[in-house]
Amino acid sequence: MGPISMGGFGSGRGFSGNAMEREKGIKKNFSYDDCAAIWIRQSQREGRAGQGRMFFWGPVIYSYRPNWPLARIVYGKGNVAFVLVNNDNASITTSSHLGCVRHAIRLFMGEGHSVFNLNRDAVANWRDVGDDSRESVYAFYANHFESSMEGACKKRIRQTTRDRFLADCQSYANEANRFAAAFGDPMQFPRNQSEALAMMLAYQPERMAA
Repeated sequence: MGPISMGGFGSGRGFSGNAMEREKGIKKNFSYDDCAAIWIRQSQREGRAGQGRMFFWGPVIYSYRPNWPLARIVYGKGNVAFVLVNNDNASITTSSHLGCVRHAIRLFMGEGHSVFNLNRDAVANWRDVGDDSRESVYAFYANHFESSMEGACKKRIRQTTRDRFLADCQSYANEANRFAAAFGDPMQFPRNQSEALAMMLAYQPERMAA
């Protein structure tokens, strides 16, 4: 299943004014799995699980505290919904929360082309208005791409290790290009392994000797 339109999420975007008032008479305490499922469907504005250990408000679901978002629903070109996931290392409990969130995403919209794996800052600092948020996402991908590229350029490393770094380059490039396509931006990363290798050779050819 691919990305879905905003309609599948109900009114999960842009809560403001009176809409920010907490609803009365609506169940808000759930199991972890149900909390994640209600969040991804955006069938109500808020909910929590485990006495507030995991909770959501609008498009963002959190683990323990407001500065650790697990994931955020965002809207790309054509008002199509995507999910930004915080893939940073976390505690065992928070990782378990993230597992519930990923499970809900897979069940409701499929994870293949609907999810972007980022870090906490990119997810926490996202703003729906302006280009700054997208620029921080591209910076995230560029930093990881360059790090993998430098790894592949090291002297005297095993070919299997070089291939792993090359695969990482390709993975970050592919996801960055998917993100660009989702938001109608131009692609700025290599589209295949040959382009990635050419970019590395141009980057530091003297370090490519085995």
